[in-house]
Amino acid sequence: MAVQPGTTLHLQATTSKLTLQLQDQNGHKLSEQVVTPSPARVTQQQQNNAALGDVQFVRPLSLQSHPVLHQKRK
Repeated sequence: MAVQPGTTLHLQATTSKLTLQLQDQNGHKLSEQVVTPSPARVTQQQQNNAALGDVQFVRPLSLQSHPVLHQKRK
């Protein structure tokens, strides 16, 4: 779909769907799409969450405790 200058995209997300709407510069609806969650992807994400639930990913440490900062310069 060709989009003209002044066209805006409006998104509305809820727990059960995502609504995408294109409006012209006067606010008239040009197009609307409603997307719902894929049961297969929801199941896959739940499995991933369960598998990675106890994993601690990279977290920045305080630089004040880094050994390099406590070395004396030569």
